[in-house]
Amino acid sequence: MTTEIASVPLPPVDAEVSVICCEYCPVACGYKVYKWPEGTEGGRGASENALGVDFPTGTLSGRWPSQNMHTVIEEDGQATNVIIIPDADSEVVNVGGTHSVRGGALAKKLYTKDGLTNDRYLTPMLKVNGEHVPISWDDAIDLVARLSEYTLETWDELAWGFKLYSYQFYENVFAATKLVLGEIGTPNISPHHAPADGDDVPGLSDVGIDAFGSAFADDKAADVLFIAGSDPYETKTIRFTTWQQPGGATIIYVDPRKTFTAAYAEKHDGLHLQILPGTDTALYGAIAREIFANGWEDAEFIRDHMASEDEIAAEGKWRRVQFGRSFDQYREYLEAEVDFGPEGVEAATGVPYAKIQEAAKILTGGGGERPKTMVLFEKGVYWSHNYENTAAIGNLGMVLGAVGAKGAQRAAWVVTSAVARKRPDIRWTNLLTPMRDTPLRWIPRGGSIRAIHASAGSLEPTGSAPWVPPTLSKPGSRSSPPWVQRSPQPTSRQRTRH
Repeated sequence: MTTEIASVPLPPVDAEVSVICCEYCPVACGYKVYKWPEGTEGGRGASENALGVDFPTGTLSGRWPSQNMHTVIEEDGQATNVIIIPDADSEVVNVGGTHSVRGGALAKKLYTKDGLTNDRYLTPMLKVNGEHVPISWDDAIDLVARLSEYTLETWDELAWGFKLYSYQFYENVFAATKLVLGEIGTPNISPHHAPADGDDVPGLSDVGIDAFGSAFADDKAADVLFIAGSDPYETKTIRFTTWQQPGGATIIYVDPRKTFTAAYAEKHDGLHLQILPGTDTALYGAIAREIFANGWEDAEFIRDHMASEDEIAAEGKWRRVQFGRSFDQYREYLEAEVDFGPEGVEAATGVPYAKIQEAAKILTGGGGERPKTMVLFEKGVYWSHNYENTAAIGNLGMVLGAVGAKGAQRAAWVVTSAVARKRPDIRWTNLLTPMRDTPLRWIPRGGSIRAIHASAGSLEPTGSAPWVPPTLSKPGSRSSPPWVQRSPQPTSRQRTRH
């Protein structure tokens, strides 16, 4: 029996080389792309290939292209080899060319006629009488431009909206932002996951912490990592394997599931707090209450940085006025609510109180030397019970003093675009209106929006799904430019899937 040995062609020394980032997660690992005509390849010697190394070489060296890193595409009518390989010269993020399973297969995402990606559209598609019809890029751009021009001339910039897939490449997001906020000047821009542009973590913002204020180097410098709402090994692999693991921090991991990260935390003197879904707020409050009960809070940080009752009352932002608490008020609140006590939190979260006590001790040092503690969370926290969860975990970070220092969250402030002044529902004393309230009053139920440009996103998955399609499809909800030939009325779903 013979075994077929697969091989990957090596790029010749004259291969075209470019640098990109992985598109799968916000870690943004660096990769190199090598392109050259099919039918040619480099040699095994370092001077004979574009990678500049002698083959064979180590599989985890950052210079060994696997089958998943290679594909053949058609470019300018010519079959072209493509290798997308981690950047072995990278000195940041994926240092030395490490990569995740996802990133190591980026080449397989490219379009090929006979591969898994052969079902992709090759041209823009225009829906006519319920059917998608291919059109040229020139026609598509002209159509969008003319419809936009008509909308702006007939109404104004508030009648024009844009749905943006905000995880696309930087160049795409930059261009879309310049178009929407600059050229058009409309505040009606919405990311792919929400019905309006707003704060993903309003509770954290009200605490005064920017959501993206930490650095990977802080992960490595931290003594303790408190991680919730994200499985870093599965979803941010390089951040975990290159920055969190090597730092040796004790991990307290919050997740309803028993994952690899949970097992790793427990094996390395950490904890897995296996909560019932949707009970994060009770858990964070209970940990803070246990810290207060033992006097383990960062008293110096609280004294210097937590707002007083008078400062809260003088706030211009209504949520802070309504929900903000001084240190004493917050402590009294936690002590008064049964869900934060031993029996209440066990019943609510399913986490044994002994584990909550141990978590409080690890996070603070238990009265001994205070560790550098980093509090990290992701969408599992803020895409469920958003305000309560993000405020509660922000409060916990403040109690720990885990803000503004190496090995902790480096705080920063977020600046609001001046184009928001055009939104009719906003008063400058009320800029942090919850996202669910903002669009429902005026987009487009009241008839304000007349044109929506959806870029690699869909209206259906957002909170606007129940009422946007029928609103846009109602007779009289919008009038077409005179040069548009109207076909028989399609369904609401057809009208909104641009």
